Amino acid sequence: MAIRNAALLTGGTTIFTCPGTLVTDVQEHAVTCLIFCNIDSNDANLDLSAYSQDTGNTMKLINSLTVPAGETFTFDTEKLVLTTGDYLVASPSANNRLVVTVSSFRVS
Repeated sequence: MAIRNAALLTGGTTIFTCPGTLVTDVQEHAVTCLIFCNIDSNDANLDLSAYSQDTGNTMKLINSLTVPAGETFTFDTEKLVLTTGDYLVASPSANNRLVVTVSSFRVS
């Protein structure tokens, strides 16, 4: 299992990229939990999108979710299975108000 942390920036922060190479080492990873913490004294809005390397499609997972000042939002009900090259991008309404912790593990 891997855990990654990042402070989020308004232009969008890639918070997880499924590793491997498309030619020799295609992998699948399950993102099991995303924890978004508002470390600021002001509310922040959150957008979260998934990008598919295979199709080039963008899927909006969260749209303008308000995370109140000092609160935490946990995205852990569903597991996201990504394949090599797929990635997740989180965008807050203001720089460095939200930090994220991503938990994942390799499934193949």
